[in-house]
Amino acid sequence: MISQADIDALLASAGDLAQAIEDGGSSDGVATGPPEPSPTSPPGAPDMEQPATVEHPPEVARIMRMKVPVIVTLVERDLTLSGILAWTAGSIIEFDTPSNSELHLVIANKEIGRGHAVKVGENFGLRINRINNLTDRIHAMGGG
Repeated sequence: MISQADIDALLASAGDLAQAIEDGGSSDGVATGPPEPSPTSPPGAPDMEQPATVEHPPEVARIMRMKVPVIVTLVERDLTLSGILAWTAGSIIEFDTPSNSELHLVIANKEIGRGHAVKVGENFGLRINRINNLTDRIHAMGGG
């Protein structure tokens, strides 16, 4: 099991690699070939350009395999506790945000991008319209 200190140290070292990866290479400047299809793309989904596959040092490769919660926030609103306690099945909560507004893509309570909801087969997805640079995304996960 990886300790939190190990994770923090590895994320910090991954931050040093961010610029090299953004430039299309690994820490030694070597890209490993054409992009591979995304394993999370649903069948029949249009092919999207994937970043070049990059070989990482073993300690960074461990971090790259970790799963982190990805949250898409539709809208937020402050409500009184009495209003929340009055909810019953069938209650409708109204928000002051248009239904076609951008959704917020969040990692570790930090926004890393925005996009719009799309339907992918029977599931929902997020078409990313704006994404922070790699360094900012690493910082959002606690590195650097």
